[in-house]
Amino acid sequence: MKRSMWLVAVALLALGAQGSPLKPELVPGQATWFVHLDVEKLLASQVGAQLLDAIKAEPKFSAQLDMIQNAVGVDLRKDIKGLSLFGPDAHKDHGVMVFSGLPNTDKLLTTIKANPTHEEQAGDGLTMHKWNDKGHDNFGTILPGGVCIISGYAEAARVTAQVMHSGQGGLTAASTLGGLAKSGGDGMLRAAVDGSAGLPGGQPQAAVLKKVISAELQLNERDAKVSAELTLATDAPASAVQIADVVRGLIAYGQLAEDAAPQWKQLAQAATVTQSGAQVKLTAGCTAAELVEWIRKARGAKQQAKSAAASGI
Repeated sequence: MKRSMWLVAVALLALGAQGSPLKPELVPGQATWFVHLDVEKLLASQVGAQLLDAIKAEPKFSAQLDMIQNAVGVDLRKDIKGLSLFGPDAHKDHGVMVFSGLPNTDKLLTTIKANPTHEEQAGDGLTMHKWNDKGHDNFGTILPGGVCIISGYAEAARVTAQVMHSGQGGLTAASTLGGLAKSGGDGMLRAAVDGSAGLPGGQPQAAVLKKVISAELQLNERDAKVSAELTLATDAPASAVQIADVVRGLIAYGQLAEDAAPQWKQLAQAATVTQSGAQVKLTAGCTAAELVEWIRKARGAKQQAKSAAASGI
């Protein structure tokens, strides 16, 4: 079950929560990165409506969502009010996923308990569950208010549950990540990473990128136009100048490279880079229809590559 839920979460990100501002005090203080989707804003936007239509029009994907709904009683196309992802370190298996606003968790809990590998442990006012699905261990719990916590890492699931249950031990404004979360923003999607604590996927190879202290991304839509804003905080103004030069070079390549896809050229032409003190800001935008079409083409290309690899071409 967890693998299917992760598939949906990754699909949402690729297409792209809590239906309210991110609350730093409910994110474990050990977190070094987070991704937060405001599903209500996403579905109320033009890009969200078009993405939902695209999902409904894709039989295979809709069938997967129907399978999840039948198994656990949750329709991920409309029942989820929130989706947040965060992790304590750069390890790819240590992430935690939190669904919020589920209308009914009874069937979900029944399904978890029906797994023959299910184990249960109670303590500190919480009931933690462990089960295995297709060879993968899952850890998590369900909290009042329709909040479901799932992780492949027992400690991350336990700490997250304790913080969200007690309201203690969350991010503070004094930490890098807590300061970014506290800064707020009205984006449909918000993501941030504490560069000093290690980046998801490992440390960057480029020396200049190792000077990034933190990075924050916001995605929003206004007047049918989707805008993305990436802010990089560096260790010094001189580092910011270097990084701004690198980003401008990448944008120039995207504008001129003959092998660059048309959508990347278009994005590069609309992108701007500004540097102020130790901070670098990159902004880019497109229409909602363009973004949906780019996502559709990217997913199609990925599926073709997987088919070719499977056939040995």
